[in-house]
Parts: sequence; structure tokens; C-alpha cells
Amino acid sequence: MKDEKGHPVSNINELEYIRGEIYANVWQTDQIVRISPRTGKILGRIDLSGLMDKSQLADPDAVLNGIAYDPSQDRIFVTGKLWPKLFEIKVVHQGHQLPGRRPVPKGLFSSHPDGGFAP
Repeated sequence: MKDEKGHPVSNINELEYIRGEIYANVWQTDQIVRISPRTGKILGRIDLSGLMDKSQLADPDAVLNGIAYDPSQDRIFVTGKLWPKLFEIKVVHQGHQLPGRRPVPKGLFSSHPDGGFAP
């Protein structure tokens, strides 16, 4: 598999089919890639850096590792190996905004009322 610039992407892990796309975390990173199931090309990335306070993680193996989708309520959850928390996230495309919130700049998170983040 290759990224948006044609570079190989390895360590794809934890795949989840969400709204016509495949979401997969890149093992040992805070990145989730969105993949076209039709072409296999990467459509975009979700940067979850800062989602989990690393000072709460004592084990070096405690990394982003879980993606789950609830299609009945259109909810996305993420967690990590050995993480003490589960986060509900809303994926907001760059330039869009959640109701009542300012636009989310690329690579940043916006607080979400349920305690999660909107990347």
C-alpha cells in the first residue's frame, strides 16, 4: 500500500469498515489512515496525537490500537493497547466545523461534549 505521495505504508493494523471506507491505524503511531476499498489508495489521515495523555501510560507497548464503529448511531470509538480509556471521536474534514464550535485547524483537536475529541 502507498500513501498520498506514493511512499510505501507498512504496519497497517486494526481495520474497520466505516461509511464506505476502511479505517486502519498505523501500528506504533497515533495515525489512522482512511483507505478506499475499491482502489486501495489512502484517502486521508486522522492524526490522534494528543488524544491520550502519554504520562498516564507506563508501558511502552501502550499504543493506539483499537477502532470500533457503531453504525446504528454512527459513532466511532478509538482506544489503545493497555489504555485506561475509550474515546468517542467525530471525524471532521479540514475546513468544516461542528455545530457551535470554531473550525478545526489541520492536525488539532477540538473538545467534544462527551469528553472525546474531534480531529
